[in-house]
Amino acid sequence: MENRGILFDKDGTCIRFDTLWQAGLQACFETLSMLAPHHSAEIKKILTIQEQRFLQKHLLDEVLYQELYQELAQFEELVEQGISSRWLEQFFYDYLRKNLKKIEPIGDLKQLFLELKRKNYKIGLATSDTLPATMLIMEYLGLTEMFDFIATGDRYLPKPDADMLQAFCQSCQLKATEVIMVGDSLVDVFMGTCHGKAGIGVLTGNCQSTDFENFEVAYFRDIHEIPYQELWGNTKKKKSIIFDISIVKNVSFIRVSKQAY
Repeated sequence: MENRGILFDKDGTCIRFDTLWQAGLQACFETLSMLAPHHSAEIKKILTIQEQRFLQKHLLDEVLYQELYQELAQFEELVEQGISSRWLEQFFYDYLRKNLKKIEPIGDLKQLFLELKRKNYKIGLATSDTLPATMLIMEYLGLTEMFDFIATGDRYLPKPDADMLQAFCQSCQLKATEVIMVGDSLVDVFMGTCHGKAGIGVLTGNCQSTDFENFEVAYFRDIHEIPYQELWGNTKKKKSIIFDISIVKNVSFIRVSKQAY
């Protein structure tokens, strides 16, 4: 049997993260408002915009912290009291650590991964989140040992760049054509299609069925419904499984700066 590798996205694919992130923003607002009480309404507006950005793009990464800080830096009281992008990253990490019980896995992930490993699949995780936060979540869920490889946004170029997929291949001795990427966003499936064997969508995150259909992307309700064995053989018929590669080449964000996401 040929070597087989599957890269999974994290947020919106393996876990539901929206509720925790929204609660974290509220906690952040309360803290910042105490530091700069005269700018409470303005801070609330900034955080509301960032909340909508997260819900639309499903990213919790260094870029978000940098952008949020750039908006908050207009308030001298915050800067003088040490608010920075690293402060924000640490704030949300600490909030995550104190609220791990709010993390909701999508189905029985351990059972799924064990079944895939029994069938000799190499399993990787490719996320825009930071390494400390990712490891904290995976350790809490008891999934760390399930992964043969973990790539995070603070260590690799962002999806859909090939960086994470290529590192997965190198680490697990796979060819790019032996790797399928599974995720809830178009950047996930674009990375799998452009740089691997295929990209497969799931409807547990920020994309609707029409988003995938517009690019002729195969999608499923969640990662547990994917017929991995059958899919592997069917991906040879690219038209029926993923969008035509010629369409992708015309999309401007196949290789992008992190700011785009």
